[in-house]
Parts: sequence; C-alpha cells; structure tokens
Amino acid sequence: MPISNLALCLFGFILLALSMKRHFEAVFGGPVTSPFSPAFRVTGWVILALAATQSIQQEGASIGLAMWVGELGVAAMLVALLLTYGSRRLVISAGALALLAALML
Repeated sequence: MPISNLALCLFGFILLALSMKRHFEAVFGGPVTSPFSPAFRVTGWVILALAATQSIQQEGASIGLAMWVGELGVAAMLVALLLTYGSRRLVISAGALALLAALML
C-alpha cells in the first residue's frame, strides 16, 4: 500500500528533523534538552529502511525502489512545508502518522 509507505516515510523524516537542533527548537520553542535526539536519528533511518523493504516486498525490486524514492520526495516536501508553516503541528502530525502506519501494516 503506497499510503502506508508514505506514512512511514513521513514519520521517518519527521524523526530525522526532530533530531536536528534547529528543528527541535522551532517545534518545541526551547533549547534541546532531550536525550532522545540520537534515538530520533536512528529510529528515523530504521523507519525509512522499513518503508523501503515494504515497498520492495510489495512491488518487486525495480518498481518498489522507484516508488520508494518518489515517496521519499513527497514526504521530504511535506515535512519541509510543515516545518516552514506549521512547526508546532509537527509533533501532532508525527503521532497521527505513526498511528496510521501501524494500522496499515
């Protein structure tokens, strides 16, 4: 299902964004006090890899990787727009996406 892959890519990119100091401060309004920043980075990469493997399993290697790269592009643009225009909504979006991805797996 492309929607679950897109949700996984969005969730992975949101976690990667929250692992960066500048984006963490924009979302939470203060300095990075969370010891979870390295965990956000590792979890984000693991989720992106999970989306890739799920896409390959569903569509095969050639088409699955092409779809995954397209979903990465869409997810990156959506996260960039969320960080620019609604950075406070990023955490709410992450929770909703995690729930959506878990239900669709």
